Amino acid sequence: MDIKEHEDSLKTYRDMKNFLDTAEAKGRAEGIAEGIAKVARKLLAMGMTADYIADVTGLSKKDIKDIADRQEAKDRS
Repeated sequence: MDIKEHEDSLKTYRDMKNFLDTAEAKGRAEGIAEGIAKVARKLLAMGMTADYIADVTGLSKKDIKDIADRQEAKDRS
């Protein structure tokens, strides 16, 4: 294997590793976001206020309203 082939191989490896690392981080972030949304849905079902849910989860009141609206639509269907 000559130097050029070796460098190309390293570049391919690094590109693939970066892609996989990014995908893993994105998947983790999406999982965390879904977990927080699940907690918010449970708190809403328990009758907690949007202010309380925002304090507990760090979500904005708009996010909480969106979650509540989606849950209402799901419940109606």
